[in-house]
Amino acid sequence: MKRFIIADTHFYHDNIAKYCGRPTNHTELLIASLQSIMGEDDILYHLGDVTFGSQDSLRDILSGIKGKKVLVRGNHDAWSDTRFMELGFDMVCTAIAVGNAILTHKPIEVAHFSVNIHGHLHNLGYDDVLSYEEEYRKFGADGRHILYSPELEGYKPVVIEKLVAKFNNRMKGE
Repeated sequence: MKRFIIADTHFYHDNIAKYCGRPTNHTELLIASLQSIMGEDDILYHLGDVTFGSQDSLRDILSGIKGKKVLVRGNHDAWSDTRFMELGFDMVCTAIAVGNAILTHKPIEVAHFSVNIHGHLHNLGYDDVLSYEEEYRKFGADGRHILYSPELEGYKPVVIEKLVAKFNNRMKGE
């Protein structure tokens, strides 16, 4: 069993290509990578902002992805938890602990966990002058926050242990 992270897929969101420099076929790239990488015993933690498409299109996408799918709600995920589960997610939440990491959509203050793995900031990151909200810039300096961004990960999900290793190396000063 592998545990994967993905966030901010924004399926069928045409303007995200302009905002974040994505290729126009970003939806197809993300779907293809999820379908090829996920195995039957794997878990996908989607850190929010799933789609701007229809419910039927999301059902079709999720039915083609193997494994369990957990949605950690993002600011654009407006349907009810029940609806997201009817469309193919196995669980919907606002945050979830995996080991000593807390998974969220937006970065949060880390108190009882070693690291916060999140999305939301896309390829702008913590320090970009165009960052969505200046309040997030403080998280870039503390070393306890890891941003997952499709733009920075080749439009592929990442094994959670890879992100935790990145955090551990950062803490060791590597």
